[in-house]
Amino acid sequence: MTLPNREQATVPPEKLSGYLLSLNHPVGHSKALFFRALGFDDDNVEQLAGALLKIAQSETVSDTIKTEYGVKYLISGELTSPSDKTAR
Repeated sequence: MTLPNREQATVPPEKLSGYLLSLNHPVGHSKALFFRALGFDDDNVEQLAGALLKIAQSETVSDTIKTEYGVKYLISGELTSPSDKTAR
């Protein structure tokens, strides 16, 4: 299964800066350590957004989870960083 409406998918830059790249976020700080180790930071948020969108638009959904906010789609893919490191 592919992500429903994947052509309309967006990644708000403020969600990346305030969550995925935030070392101060109570939940996101461990994710920030991962993404920052790859070379992503507040100066290249758009590059991270593009890399995540590429995965969302090209890879298949491996699982779905219903949450209080809606359906969470789990998608795996290869992420290339600004420092040419790759992660899966």
